[in-house]
Amino acid sequence: MNDIARNLAVHKRTIGSCLARQDIPTRRVGLATEHLATAAQLYRSGWSLAQIGDRYRTTDMSVRRALAASGVQIRPRRGFASL
Repeated sequence: MNDIARNLAVHKRTIGSCLARQDIPTRRVGLATEHLATAAQLYRSGWSLAQIGDRYRTTDMSVRRALAASGVQIRPRRGFASL
């Protein structure tokens, strides 16, 4: 869906909605387990969640969830003060 959305210059949710209206099943794609260790290493070395997501063709939030679930300390977002 990300590739289609990018090619059509629309949001991925638009593509998802169109598929749902046509009863076309979709699958959730996150960070594959076999990429988790390398993704964690890249993140710890300074890569952003978005960069890792691009490398593994998934979203930054999918990467964030996978890394956090595996115990990786997630850095605060840039521009957000700690409360």
